[in-house]
Amino acid sequence: MPDADKIGNLARRWSKMYRKVCEGYFSNEVLADDAMRSLVKDIGDYADHPVRLLKEAAIRLDGIRYTPLFRSVYNWNDEDHFIRDLASSYMQRYRASQRGINIAISVYKGLVNRLRNGEGVFGNSDEILCRNYIRQIYDSNFAERIPLIGNDNTDLDWNLISQKLNEISNLVNENIVPLAARIAQKGNVRRIRPTSRQRPRKPITLEDDISEIGSNL
Repeated sequence: MPDADKIGNLARRWSKMYRKVCEGYFSNEVLADDAMRSLVKDIGDYADHPVRLLKEAAIRLDGIRYTPLFRSVYNWNDEDHFIRDLASSYMQRYRASQRGINIAISVYKGLVNRLRNGEGVFGNSDEILCRNYIRQIYDSNFAERIPLIGNDNTDLDWNLISQKLNEISNLVNENIVPLAARIAQKGNVRRIRPTSRQRPRKPITLEDDISEIGSNL
């Protein structure tokens, strides 16, 4: 039986946030706060194991980053074996979240590919990995699951919604930086909270129930 609270392949928490985007009542800052709250819940669902894996992998990554003279002769295929063996050990020992571990594998391999291609990587390895991990959760659980836009729905300004989603994404990126730093420092995702702003009230319209308005003032 379909879940009426869900939109397409979005989870309920992300469906609620996306519905508010389409309503057009709320500022980008408020919607970004909503996105961060949903994101923190997703991170918590995957528990500590992906972060602990990335913290452990960061030590190896530092060895590659800070010995650039050896990169030309480095066997990069070893990194694929390393991260998969490490992930397998986490799955066997801790029964870690398969989805969370898979995202962590993808994040590590992505950063290794950047080093292999000679791209500059700046900052602490564990913070970079955590930051990319959180961003990939946002993309895979929300941005990449947003329902395809149809031209038959004339009630919504899809261009405006697309622009709004891009602006929210940029704000989420800004908020991810301090969150990733805290997670990397702690080494776990317990009791993490995004920084939130005070929410402005939804504009009052003629269709609103006057009794409800009075109770919320």
